[in-house]
Formats: sequence, C-alpha cells, structure tokens
Amino acid sequence: MRIFKIQGSQIDAGNNILLSAKRDVVIDNLLENEKTSNQEYIRLDSGKLTTGNKEKSYSIQKNIRSELNAGSDLGIEANGNVELIGAKAHSGNNLIIKAGKQARILSKSFDNNKATDANNLTYWGGIAGGKNKNNYTEDKQNQSSDITANGHILLGGDDGIRITGSNIKAGEGAYFKTINGDLIIDNAVNYHQNNIDERNGTVFNITKDSNKEKEYKGTALQSQVISDADLKLLSGKDIEVVDSLIKSANNLNIDALGDVKVSSYGEKYDQQKIKSFLKVGFIFKPYDKKDSGKIFDVGPVINYTSDSQQQGKITQKSSKLSGGNISINANKDVTIIGSDIETKNGDAHISADNISFLAADNEISKNQSHSSTNVGLVFSLSKGGIGAAIGTKYGNINNSQQQKIARVSKTNIAGNLKLTARDKLEQQGTQHNVAGSYDVDANRIENRAAVNSITTSSGNLTAGGAVGISFNMKNNSPGVYLDVAAKGSNHIQNSGVSNDNVTSIKANNINVNARGDVYDQGTQYYATGGDIELKANNHISETAFNHKEINVFDTSGNAGLQVGFDIMSQEIVAKGTGKGGSSWSFKSRADAIASDFKAKKNINIQTKHDARYQGVSFDTENGKTTINAGDNISFNQVNNINKVSNTNYSVGTGIQVGFNVTTGVVDSGAIIAGAQYATSDENTIIAKNSNVKGAQGVSLTAGNNLSLQGTNVSGNQVDLTAKQGEIAITSAQDSVKKNGLQIGGEGGVSAAINGSKLNQLGVKVYGEFGKEYANAVTNHNSQIIGETVTLNSGKDTTLRGANIVADRMNGKIGGHLNIENAKNINNRQLIDVGAGFNFNGSNILNNNQPANFWGILAKVKDVLTGIKPRFKFNYDKYDHTDLVSQSGISDVSSIDLNVAGKNYRIGKRNDGNKQLINFNTQARINHSITACNKGEKESAEIPCYPVQIIADIQSYDEKTGMLQGK
Repeated sequence: MRIFKIQGSQIDAGNNILLSAKRDVVIDNLLENEKTSNQEYIRLDSGKLTTGNKEKSYSIQKNIRSELNAGSDLGIEANGNVELIGAKAHSGNNLIIKAGKQARILSKSFDNNKATDANNLTYWGGIAGGKNKNNYTEDKQNQSSDITANGHILLGGDDGIRITGSNIKAGEGAYFKTINGDLIIDNAVNYHQNNIDERNGTVFNITKDSNKEKEYKGTALQSQVISDADLKLLSGKDIEVVDSLIKSANNLNIDALGDVKVSSYGEKYDQQKIKSFLKVGFIFKPYDKKDSGKIFDVGPVINYTSDSQQQGKITQKSSKLSGGNISINANKDVTIIGSDIETKNGDAHISADNISFLAADNEISKNQSHSSTNVGLVFSLSKGGIGAAIGTKYGNINNSQQQKIARVSKTNIAGNLKLTARDKLEQQGTQHNVAGSYDVDANRIENRAAVNSITTSSGNLTAGGAVGISFNMKNNSPGVYLDVAAKGSNHIQNSGVSNDNVTSIKANNINVNARGDVYDQGTQYYATGGDIELKANNHISETAFNHKEINVFDTSGNAGLQVGFDIMSQEIVAKGTGKGGSSWSFKSRADAIASDFKAKKNINIQTKHDARYQGVSFDTENGKTTINAGDNISFNQVNNINKVSNTNYSVGTGIQVGFNVTTGVVDSGAIIAGAQYATSDENTIIAKNSNVKGAQGVSLTAGNNLSLQGTNVSGNQVDLTAKQGEIAITSAQDSVKKNGLQIGGEGGVSAAINGSKLNQLGVKVYGEFGKEYANAVTNHNSQIIGETVTLNSGKDTTLRGANIVADRMNGKIGGHLNIENAKNINNRQLIDVGAGFNFNGSNILNNNQPANFWGILAKVKDVLTGIKPRFKFNYDKYDHTDLVSQSGISDVSSIDLNVAGKNYRIGKRNDGNKQLINFNTQARINHSITACNKGEKESAEIPCYPVQIIADIQSYDEKTGMLQGK
C-alpha cells in the first residue's frame, strides 16, 4: 500500500499490530463541524425607523480520536513519513515506529468555540444616529498524541523526528534516532481570542461613544517523553527541546552531531482596550451682584475623551531534563535557556564546543492613557457691556510600566556535575546545586549576572488657549477690548530599578580549569565540604550592580495679549506678556554585588598571568587561602555610587504700549525681560573593602606586583610576596563632589509722554552670578592581621593608609620601605556676585531750568537721587586636611625586616618592642605630617546712594566758606 491512513478510527488487537506503507502512514483524528448562523435585515422598523442588518453565528468542531491498541507488539513503518496526529497508541510489549523520511508525533488542533455577533444599524437614515457592532470570539484547543508501551519504544526517522504537544512513555526504555535530520521536542499552543468593536452614533451618526477590546491568551501544551528505564536521544543534526519534560528513571543520554538546545517557551497574554466618549453640553452660569457686575455666562461646550489600556504578559514555561544519570554530548554547542537539569541519584556530564546556561525573561507590561479635548463658546452679559470668547483645552495623561524577571537556568545534581567545553563556558545568573563535585574544564569561562528590571514612565501634558472680545463702559466711556491667552505645561517622569541575579555555584568541591581567562561578575562560590580550586590564564572578578534611578522633567509656559480701545479718548493700549521655564532632575544609585568565595577547607587560585579583583571576599572555614599569579595580583575597592543632578531655567518678558489714534503719538511704553539658569551636581562614592581570610593562613604571591587597595587580610600566617615587583597596600576612599552654577539677569525701561514732552522715565538693570564647588575624600585603612606576617618584594613596599597588626613580622624588601599616612580632604569654594541699578527720572523731567550754580547742583542731585545702585560680592573658601588612623606596624613582639633601600616614614607609627625590632636598612628617614585647616572669606556691598555727596556740597555756606555740619 502506497499511503496508509486512519482517521477517527480504532484498531484493537489481542496480539500484534503492524502498519506498513511504501510512502506514508498517517493516523489522524476526524473533525466534525457544527455551525449555526442567524442573519436578519431590518428596514424602517419602529418609531426610530431602524434600518440595517444583524448577524450571529456559532461554530464548534468535535474531535473524534484515532486509537491503536496492541496486546503485544505495535509496529508502524513507512518509506516516507509516519504521522500520528492527536492519536493514541498503546503496546503491551514493544512499540516501534520507523520512517524513511520523518517521524512526527503531533497534537491535533481544533476549534473549541468560534462565535461572531455583528450589526450595522441607523435611525432615521442616520439623522438620529446609528449603532455598529462587530464582536468575535475564538477558542483553539490541541489534542495531544499519547504513545505508551509496557516494554520498549523505538522511534526512528532518517530525515528527522518531531514531537509536538504530545506524550510518550516507555516502561523498559526508549530509543530515538535520526540520521540526516533534527530531533525536535516542543509544545503546542492553545489560545483564546476575543475581539469587541462597538460604537454608538448621535445626530448625523457622529460617533458618540465607542468601545474596542482585544484579548489574546495562549496556553502551552507541554510535551513529555518519559522512560521508566533508560532513555536515549540521538540525532545526525541538532536536538532541540522547548517547554518539554525529558525524564528517565536510569540513564538519560542525549547525543547530537550538531547543536543541543534546551529552552523555555514564553506563554503570551495581551489585552487592549480603547474607549472614547463625545459629550455636547450647554452652560448657563448666573452671578451674584457682588461678582464684578457680571450677570451671567451662557454657551455650548463640547467634550471629547479617550481612554486606552494595554497589558501584556510573557510567562516562561521551562523545560526539564531529569534522570538517574545524565550525559549530553554535542559536536557543536549545548545551550540551556531558562530550563532545569536534575539527577535523582547520579552524575551529570555535558560536553560540547561551547556550553551556555542562559536566562529567559518573564515580562509584564502595562500602559494606560487618558486624553481629553474641550471646546467652548461663551457669551457674557454684565451691567457694563457684553462679550464673547472661544477657548479650547487639551490634556493627556499616560502611565506605563515594563517589568522583566529573569528565569535563570538551574541544576540540581545528586552526584557530580562535569562541564567540558572545548572552547567557552558561558553562564548568566545560573544556579548550580551539586551534592558532589562541580568540575569545569574549558578554554575560557564567563560567569555573568542576569538582570531583573522595572521601568516606569508617566507624563502629563496640558495645553489651552482662548480668544475673547468685549464691549464695555469704563469711566463713562465705551470701549472695545480683545484678549488672547495661551498656556501649557508638560510633566515627564521616568524611573528604573534593576537587580542583578548573579551566578551561584554550590557544591561539595569546586574545581575550575581554564586554559584562557575566567571572568566573574559577582559570582558566588561555595564549597560546602571541601576545596575551591581554580586555574586560569587570567582570573578577573568584577562587580555586578543593583541600580535605581529617576528622571523628572517639567516645562511650562504662558503668553497673553490684551488690546483695548477707548472710543472717547481715541486711545489704544496694548499689553503682551510671556513666561516660560523648565526643570530637570536626576537621581541614581548603584549598589555593588561583589564575588564571594567560601570553602569548608582550602581556596587555591593559580593564574599564569594576572589575578584582578574588585571588592571580592575569600573565606576558608578550616583551611588556607592561596592565590598565585605569574604576573600581578590586584585587589581594588568597589564603589557604591549616588548621583544627584538638577537644572532649572526660566525666561519672562512683558511689553506695553499706549497709542493715541488722533495725534498719532505713542504716549507711553514699557518693556521688561528676565532670565535665570541654575544647575547643580553631586556625586557620592562609598567604598566597599575586599576581604581575604584563611583560618590556617593566607598566601598571596605575585610574579610581579602585588596591590591591595581597601583590602583586609587576616589569618594565622599571612604571606605577601611580589617576587620581581612592588607591594602596595593602600586605603579605600569615599568621596563627595559637588558643583553648582547660577546665572540670572533682568532689565527694563518705561516711559510716559505728556503732549510732546517726556514726563516719566524709568530704567532697571540687574545681573547675578554664583558658583559653588566642594570636594571631600575620606580614607579607610587596609588591615593586615596575623600572628606572623611576612613581606617579600623585589622592589619597593609601600604602606599608605594601611595597618599591620601581628605578633611577629619578617621578610625581605628589595627596594625602599615607605610608610605613609593617608590624608582626608575637605575643600569648598563659593562665589556670589550681583550688580545693577534702578533709575527713576521723574524729578529731572520738569520744566524748571537751573538759574545758577546751586540750581545746577540741584539738577545733578535729582539725577543721582533717581539712581539706586545694587551690588553684592561674597567669596568663601575652605580647605581642611586631617589624618586618618596612622599607617604603620603595631602589636609586634619582634620585627626582622631586611630592607635593601631606605625606610621612609611619613607620620608613621611603630608600636613594637623596640629591643626586638631589627630594620636592616640603608637609612631611616622620618617626615612629619600635620593636619591643616584654613579659610578665606570676603564680602562687599553698596549700602548708600551717590546723592549723599551732593547733599554735602549743598550744605556749603557761601558766607563762611565752610561746610555745615560734620
């Protein structure tokens, strides 16, 4: 038979079943469709003269399953494809499926529910409105294929095997094999979909309100491949497992000539809602007698609002590999994404070119917005006149949130976990829990952090404007007045929080061997019962960070124009104003997560070149901590960082002009403008020290330089060695830096004319400048504590902000021994300058002309009387230096140091027993160091006016030639 197909049927055999075809074998379900539909057309119905159509429909599919039941063996073979779609097959003994092309065990998709509800109606031909509806619902389900055997299951497809949303279970073992194709085990997806689209129309069928909703919800149907004995998956190409359970009671073997990928699947949920509403109203507002002579306001108002909501969700459904023992081998790469590996009683071994344990993201998103538009036309009546105005206002408020939570990969191993990467091992927030040994052999290793984050954003935008005209009586004179105004503001706030999920390795023993570099980002190592052994070309450990930041931006502005025309006086007065400003603020915080090495026994790290650490902690409960580097060892402080920034600026202007239409003369005017800008920044750094502890001792040996900044070392025996370089032990530093700047100014002029003469003149000018700077540094000494401390360096050894506390101290220093105290610094500088003047010239613009010298002085006095100067100057500078706890060597019973160079002691201390101190050195050079505190402060301002000297001259007595008074 060329094609053998079973659809919606059942075959039962007490013994064996064998199905064979030259081409394909298809075992499929049968779907029966049921559908009901009701359509109706309405014409001029009832008093509303309703016209249009209505439609409702409903459909469902009935799934009739195919089944194969064999009392003994069940065999299916084809030269082409073998497909089981939503079918059930059971064998009392062995079940064998063999396909010359592809073997596919698939789920069957069918419609569980599909419904529509729609109409399109108008009233009075649309003059009185209308109504529309187009609603739709759909549910899609999947029926899994279920393959079971009490004995063995053998599944072969030369060109590939695919298992989707189905279950396979073998009692005595299962064996899957492809030669030329991929082996894929993944999920099917059930989903629910609901669409709502409705509207109502008002006069002329203009939309009065509308409602639109969309909802989608997907649910994963996981595949399961289970064996109560051994389970083997073999592929001539790739093996891919998505949201599936692969479980073996004994040995689970996965082998691919290509890649092996085990990943999670993100179930999706999405909902959208949009609603709008149009409202037309009419306002009538009466006033009391006390309300400035107003009688009432009346007019139409239109309001349109729109609301939208959106929320989405992605939930990761992880895959799981489970077995007594697990072996995974790939000729190319092995990638585990958001999934788990566990053994119940044995070991796990993974071998590939590259091995990756990565994280997937659970995601939640929410978006909300509300907008409104208002338009109004208002007529006003008052005792003095009438007026009309048209105005509009728009507002929009929106809020959004995005959340990501890492679904990291995990291992839970009852025995040993061995990872062999011919090139690279990459881990992202991976959590390893191993009862035995964690053994890694790779060319290079990267242990990075996964990130959990929440970002939120909100905004509030408003804008509006109005134009009005009125006819009023003022001072028994009729006038026409025009007002134009506009105003707007915008507030935006963005914030974010992220937390790093670092890689964690917990095992009885930890052994890491890398031919290249090992990179750690806040990695946590914990050897619960034994040792931590790490060998690498370079070992680099940096910190992960938890971040928090917030951005706020505000801007606003308004402008107005008023024009008035007095009919009796023929006078036009125009006045315009404008004002705007903006502000921005930023705050951020970063908290460091440093790597941590803990061992029940010993910690042993060996590098061919460098070992570089930021804020790392090493701690052995009963053993020794040893770090040997062929080149350099460096421990550096890690920083918690806080930042605050603020920026503000504003501008404003105003102008007024008076104009007489009859004479054509501008008889008054004024203009004023001002601006201000200010900014400030503050950065704060809080240091975190490294800690190196060893109950049985600490040994740090570098072929070149050994650098310890902000590092505490403690142990019974502490050995610090820089074979050919220097030893530098320095303090950690906190710091605070502040910068501020402020610039501003304003100016204006006004004048009035009576007839053809200048009658009034005023001038105002003022500007200011301010600058602030501050810097503070606080040191925290490094501490070296042990019963015996040994220092060996090929070159200099420097203690700057460091203390050594020991019972005995010895060693050999190839260069100088420098001991120096660290300085705390606190500097501040402030400059504040302002200058300007006001001038009022009303006294000098009269018609009185000076008749003599004293009259001239009187005029000069009038000029100077009108000048009011403003000036200020402040300068403040502060410099402070003090000493942190002194550097040096203390509590020492004996010191035996051979120093090839000189011993420079700058403010150092030595509290040891002087009779047992032996510094073999060329010379001891002592320098004192002291704290200092100094400051400068200057200020000046003009407290009086220039007219004072003229007043003194005017008091001169012509007869005596003497000034009157003192």
